Amino acid sequence: MAPFQRPVKTEIFDLELILCPRQPGNLRISRHACALRYLKAQKIRVHPFGYSGNSVNRSFKICQTCSEGRGHAEEFFL
Repeated sequence: MAPFQRPVKTEIFDLELILCPRQPGNLRISRHACALRYLKAQKIRVHPFGYSGNSVNRSFKICQTCSEGRGHAEEFFL
């Protein structure tokens, strides 16, 4: 285990956390939150030259084409 890495106690919240392969920093996120990020990413307009506004929009751009996010969204919402 890395020096600053602590185990995540998911039993407190009864959440299953998954490791996002697309977001930097070994992001751990619930499947439901992943689905919500994917759906929000579908609403963001992308400029033809790649500019999408602020850094928050750029972080969602990563989620726009994620097959795992699409799968979670279909599981929860579609």
